Amino acid sequence: MTEVPSENIILAILFLGSLFCFMIIICKSKSQSVNETDETITPTEAISETQSADDNNESISAIEPTSEPEKIDDLKVVEGIGPKIESILHAAGITSMRTLANSETDLIRKILDEAGPRFRMHQPKTWSTQAKLIADENWDELKDYQAVLNGGRTS
Repeated sequence: MTEVPSENIILAILFLGSLFCFMIIICKSKSQSVNETDETITPTEAISETQSADDNNESISAIEPTSEPEKIDDLKVVEGIGPKIESILHAAGITSMRTLANSETDLIRKILDEAGPRFRMHQPKTWSTQAKLIADENWDELKDYQAVLNGGRTS
């Protein structure tokens, strides 16, 4: 068996050690960037932020908390809303199709903007229309409407 010079072994160990350290640094930076964009807020915080963030714009009305708990609907039925956006809307007090149907597009846009940069690309323009059709149980109209949508957007 051939002997490997000890210098080569030491170099190999140093190389593997530095590679391992580099991988740890990369993993930590990726987990920090994910944690920065996935902030969790409570419904009360979302409502108060929405109410106080734009006091000068009277056309945007925040969802007021009610004394009775509202029915929680599966908002993911609306094309363009996935699990994360649904949780953001729930945190902001939009938990039912009726509430979503009655919400102004500007309010929903503001909620998405405040949720972080990865949610700013979504276009909620059709969501209230879809939610109204669902709340009114107009399934055929909903099916026809969603057939012309692409990811919740009009073509």
